Amino acid sequence: MLKCTNNKLRLCLRISLKAIMKLQGCLSRLVLMYSSILVLAELESFKMEYANARLECNAADERANILASEVIGLEEKVTKFQWARRLRSNELKLERQLENS
Repeated sequence: MLKCTNNKLRLCLRISLKAIMKLQGCLSRLVLMYSSILVLAELESFKMEYANARLECNAADERANILASEVIGLEEKVTKFQWARRLRSNELKLERQLENS
């Protein structure tokens, strides 16, 4: 009778150990899946940050282009003003020369 009980207990122990090992495998897979989900979530977060940074860079490029065209326009106005000032200066010199002669 003790032998029979011992055999039954050993069988129950083996079955329990197999179930525990199976559960450990399942738990390991779940931990791996959870880790993968965390990594994917972090990757998605990085993608969003990258996309936002790209949008900001594009906006900065756009502003830089606008400012560059404004600078070019101002440089053209300065050049025209300098020419007009030189012409007026030459005109005044000629008038003085005419008056003196």
